[in-house]
Amino acid sequence: MNIKFGYYHIEKCGGSFLQRVLNEYFLNFIDNKKIFKPCFIDDTFIHFFPNNLEIIKNSNLFDFNNLEIILSHMNYKDNNYLINSNFSCISLRNPIDRVISHYYYFDYINTKIHLKDLDDAEFNNFMTLGNLQTFKLGGGKYDLNNSLANTEDVTFFLILENFDNDIIELNNKLNNYFNVNFKFNINLNNTNKNNFNYKEFINNDLYEKIKKHCNKDIILYNTIIRKKNLDKFIIK
Repeated sequence: MNIKFGYYHIEKCGGSFLQRVLNEYFLNFIDNKKIFKPCFIDDTFIHFFPNNLEIIKNSNLFDFNNLEIILSHMNYKDNNYLINSNFSCISLRNPIDRVISHYYYFDYINTKIHLKDLDDAEFNNFMTLGNLQTFKLGGGKYDLNNSLANTEDVTFFLILENFDNDIIELNNKLNNYFNVNFKFNINLNNTNKNNFNYKEFINNDLYEKIKKHCNKDIILYNTIIRKKNLDKFIIK
């Protein structure tokens, strides 16, 4: 298997939208069966995790042995098929904003309880996700040193706060890499299921309270921000 490009999708970092943009882009010159994107297989929604590889391999939806593109939730270097991918991409987001968005996208829809109204036990339990970007980049472990070491191998980091510029840069890099000239379609419909502005329920005190639970992700995020010379997004 010769994986030419892998996009490692981390929850609430703009990944669902970017996944759709990338899929549409690659369909211009790569066969659909050679592009893996999450889908239902036998009534189960499948991502490209190690325990799902046999299911994907036995599905007739993909040409598994000749896959070239992977667009999926994955833990970096948690999958031997992608360790040697020629081009890897990960999108990151301000960790405090990410975890707030995570709660309102996945949890609030069921609880109908705002973050500020969670009791201490509920709040602390949810805040285990405050360092999810470290976990994903660390290969499924909350190991900051390993995550920082892995950043050296990632071809391109897209920063959600710098999306407009980074998406153009990524498009240009992929065109050069694949020797093609196709433009990303960034006018796709937004499928976000949250139709209200949850930010009005986040005040400075709550923001600072959440920040204390994102220390590893903040170090990781700031490290990449500095490497990309985007100091205006540094979290202090």
